[in-house]
Amino acid sequence: MFSKSLKNALLIGAALACGFAAAGAAATADTPASAPSANAGVDPGKAIVDKACQSCHELGMVTDARHTAKEWTSVIDRMRANGAELSDDDAKQVQAYLTKLYGKPG
Repeated sequence: MFSKSLKNALLIGAALACGFAAAGAAATADTPASAPSANAGVDPGKAIVDKACQSCHELGMVTDARHTAKEWTSVIDRMRANGAELSDDDAKQVQAYLTKLYGKPG
């Protein structure tokens, strides 16, 4: 019914398939159930700045400014009045982030 070479080819193919399946299962077993997020360790204020501020401004316009915490609060309040979509909590996180990285004493 099947020639000897066809049987051998099928056996080799089946053996290879089993080997690949076993290797794939072993690789999956070594993979953690939940890999860390790409944003792990990133300040949440940065993500908000990237989204809320960059929708209207070049990032350099934001990061080149140096303000005190009080001044950043005024800037953020003014941007919210102009339509920046920030919750109160988001505004606090943005203010803390910008003050930490782009603040000036005072």
